[in-house]
Amino acid sequence: MIDSGTARTTSAIPERLCTLEEVSSVLAPNGPISVRCTSTTPDFRQTGGRRRMAFITTPHLLPRLRKSQHQNAVSKRRQIVANYLSPASFHINFDTASTNGNFGAVFFGQYLDPVSEYTTPQDVVVKCPIASDLGRQLYNMEKHTNVKLNSNFSTDQRFPEYIGELLIPRDVPVIQGISRLGLVWRKIGTGETLEDFITTSRITQLASILRVSGNMRPVRRELAAGVLRELCLIVRDLQLCGIVHRDIKPENILVVPNDSGGTPLKAIDFGSSCDWKTPFKKGLRLATCDPVYMAPEKRLDLFKPAYRFDVYSIGLIVLRCALPNLTESKALSDFVSNGLAKCRFSFERVCSAILSGRLPCSEAVRQDIKALTSPQYNDLYAVLATMLTEDPNDRANVDDCLRSRLLQSAFV
Repeated sequence: MIDSGTARTTSAIPERLCTLEEVSSVLAPNGPISVRCTSTTPDFRQTGGRRRMAFITTPHLLPRLRKSQHQNAVSKRRQIVANYLSPASFHINFDTASTNGNFGAVFFGQYLDPVSEYTTPQDVVVKCPIASDLGRQLYNMEKHTNVKLNSNFSTDQRFPEYIGELLIPRDVPVIQGISRLGLVWRKIGTGETLEDFITTSRITQLASILRVSGNMRPVRRELAAGVLRELCLIVRDLQLCGIVHRDIKPENILVVPNDSGGTPLKAIDFGSSCDWKTPFKKGLRLATCDPVYMAPEKRLDLFKPAYRFDVYSIGLIVLRCALPNLTESKALSDFVSNGLAKCRFSFERVCSAILSGRLPCSEAVRQDIKALTSPQYNDLYAVLATMLTEDPNDRANVDDCLRSRLLQSAFV
């Protein structure tokens, strides 16, 4: 038996109680050893006699390394085992983040893949998690999802192209509190998100990117239909891989005006995602959802349709694009907390309460709701009413939305 506190084991020692002679024959070539004998222990493999067992102290089996040498050795082994991208191929300043989030930092830079067809450095995005257990868990879930999506969709992706994982060397300065691990994507577009475009000044530009009509008053029906179609196609691709995003919001939707694949909207940030096709629903208990866009059930249920969680989030984004007086982020947040939350998260109920005067709101929002519920926009109101429901069993799924009268008439 080997003393775990003072000895280093070796694979040459059989996994059983050893005699002094057996231990000495194994360890003698590696240098001197000290043996401290204990009381006798019966050997049940032999009927006669007793053999003395020992605790072995072998301080010279392995050479002692300095701390820096040990860290470098560990770093090299991790790069080989985990197949990290070579840090020498990157040109990124890790002490200044391009954007910061609650659970990590994002850096822009360049990367030259030594084995690809690219001969010039490519623009990339590197996302590093915060140095905490939660940050690492979100990081691992995002890595799992991106690897799975990248293996299932090689072309015309509705999410950025995932390149790999980077281990930042210890001699490279990084922002305090940020881990030295990073996920790497090929940069597309300018980095602007849907949140940057859902403003009064840029809403017409968004309609042009989506190639829909610029008719903005009184309800942006065509723009809402364009956003609904693109987001539903994103979620449908995710669902084909068994992925539930759970944090769909304008900040997590990239806008790529001149995308070569014809997909101007792309989903990012899969840290809160869940792989519903894995046996134990990987990521099920790990989620950091936005309270405004989160579905009323707040968490996935094994006994309820999980894939409809994202549909509610899409419905709120479409509503924000459709109504001029809910365009600003704060206006939608107030509508959710003071309207939907008081009407059991049912869009049909909140519209009825506003129009009847039972639910107070601004006159501008009331006029928008009145226009939306008119016969002229009945197809838009109908799809929103089926998407924004409290019970996921009553909620429309992605295919229902793609087959809706709104999209059938807007994209003939």
